[in-house]
Amino acid sequence: MKIKCKDEEIECEKGTKLCDAVSKQIAENPYTVVGAKFNNKYKFLGAEIEEDGKVDLIDLSMKEGTKIYRRTLTYIMGMAFQEVEPNALITVDY
Repeated sequence: MKIKCKDEEIECEKGTKLCDAVSKQIAENPYTVVGAKFNNKYKFLGAEIEEDGKVDLIDLSMKEGTKIYRRTLTYIMGMAFQEVEPNALITVDY
């Protein structure tokens, strides 16, 4: 299979994790990479590649990247709160 990321063509096998296929590009990125768009669909970095396509990395310098980061932190906070106080209700206002 062939995928394209940052003007580089990468060969990989079907079922390869996205983060493994583009590990070089992630390492070279000056900002923390938090997700990706694969063929214009949002994917998490652990998603498996099933077809040829184009990858656009999403990092913390981008609007989408900060949204992903914020929502992930909110989810982790909610899970931690539920573990400590299972009968309590948490509300997050934006």
